[in-house]
Order: sequence, then C-alpha cells, then structure tokens
Amino acid sequence: MALTRTHRQVACRLLPQTRANWHWLETTLEAQRQPYNAALEERIDFHRKTGKSRTYFDQCKALTACRRELPEMAECAVGIQRGTLKRLDESFKGFFNRLKKGAKAGFPKFRGRRFLDSIAIVSGVKLRDGTLHIPGFGPMAIRR
Repeated sequence: MALTRTHRQVACRLLPQTRANWHWLETTLEAQRQPYNAALEERIDFHRKTGKSRTYFDQCKALTACRRELPEMAECAVGIQRGTLKRLDESFKGFFNRLKKGAKAGFPKFRGRRFLDSIAIVSGVKLRDGTLHIPGFGPMAIRR
C-alpha cells in the first residue's frame, strides 16, 4: 500500500495585532530578501565565471553553510528561506522559457524592502477558528 502526501495551499492575509507579531513579520520578510538577493548575485557571478547555471539544490546547500556562519540568518525558519530560493528558481525557469518562446524575457531583479510581502511556510502550520498557529511564533489572526 502506497502512502500519498497531500499538500494544501492557503493564501490569507495576516493581521498582526501586537508589536511582537509585527516584529516577527518584518524580521521574517527581511530574512527572505537577503537570501533572495544573495542567491541572485551568486547565480549571476557563477554564470559569468563558468558559463553554467547554479541549481536550486546547490543554493540550498550554500544556504545551510551560511546559516552556520551567520547566526542572524538562523533566526528565520529554514523552510521559509528555502521557499524564497524556490521562488528565485521559478523566476529563472520562467525567464528561460520566455527566451525560448521569443517573448520579452524579463531577467529576475534584485528586490528592495517592500517587494517581498509574502511568506511560504511549509510545515507545522495549523489553522483553527480563524487563527493561524505558526511554529516557533504562536497564533496570529488571519483574513481570507
């Protein structure tokens, strides 16, 4: 008997009600922006030097090494940061697909503070009575 795994995606608007909620959200968004921009820079430099492209899995390994060296990066959940690297990887896949089709490609850009306004939490999240329970943080009200 094979086990199947079900993934559920829920898009909702977080409604931070305390300073701690706001601080966690801002810290998490900033902890996404920095790896996104660093990974983009790494992909550009790697391609210039070798002519090859960097993969999502290579960058996940580099993220693990960075988290060991920089304690401030380890404050954010690794799943959230990997989701950010996946977002960048999807941007590059879309870029190359548009190039193949001959459409206007739009190379992935470096992102400022206000660009990344969403997070992807992969595991451990519970939704009960209109409240999102995030591991390591606690409950936060949401609106769908």
